Amino acid sequence: MTLTRISRNEIPDVRLSKIDYERYKSKFPGSLKQGVTFSNQSKIHGQLRNIRGENNFTNEIIDNISEITIDVDNDSLTDTSDSVSETYTSDGLDCCELIDCSSSDNERLITNKIAEVQTAPINNSGLQPVATKSKKCSNDRQIENYALKSELSTLKTQYIDLEKEITNLKEKNAASNERKTFLELQGTEFKYTIKTLEDTIKGFEATIKDLGNNELNLKAQHKELLKELTLSRSVNKYNKRITKKGKRIKK
Repeated sequence: MTLTRISRNEIPDVRLSKIDYERYKSKFPGSLKQGVTFSNQSKIHGQLRNIRGENNFTNEIIDNISEITIDVDNDSLTDTSDSVSETYTSDGLDCCELIDCSSSDNERLITNKIAEVQTAPINNSGLQPVATKSKKCSNDRQIENYALKSELSTLKTQYIDLEKEITNLKEKNAASNERKTFLELQGTEFKYTIKTLEDTIKGFEATIKDLGNNELNLKAQHKELLKELTLSRSVNKYNKRITKKGKRIKK
């Protein structure tokens, strides 16, 4: 097998991630560059061809797998084949790593891409475990997604119940404030009524005091009148006696 340059349609335009670089630097001592695509590193094209031939990867499988990518640097999925270099290893594509995302859009993308790989003709029995593993990972992810959706639905229900409870508490608080305002107004009216009654009682007390004074005056006047009456009776008796004596003398 020669070391001639490989055409671009034979090698996907894949940028080497940190994980890819660590994985392949032992196979390309001193030649492999991190962050540079395989297709732009002409010095290692021959070695790439050898690795591709040694692992018996068919063009059809590689073309399908090369559409699935993952950006290891920022853990976000892209659609530009960032990690297809895994197809050059004997371990095959680790679909569990590729599916490691929580976004529903990315999940659908991965599921669709995995389905394309699974339905593609497999000419090498060595790739069957990879397809089986990818299917299992996809099923596990679907189960996990279902559990997450169920949990999300439960949280939404709890959120709605919490909103209802908050609304009820607000209504009760508003009713309590109205009751408080009513009681404060009623309390003010009671204070005014009490003040009026206190003033009335003070007026009654003053009147009673005046009546008491009048009673004392009347008693004093009554006493004086009794004295005058007694004196008048005494004078009348005396006059009557004098009159009787005068009549006797004239006779």
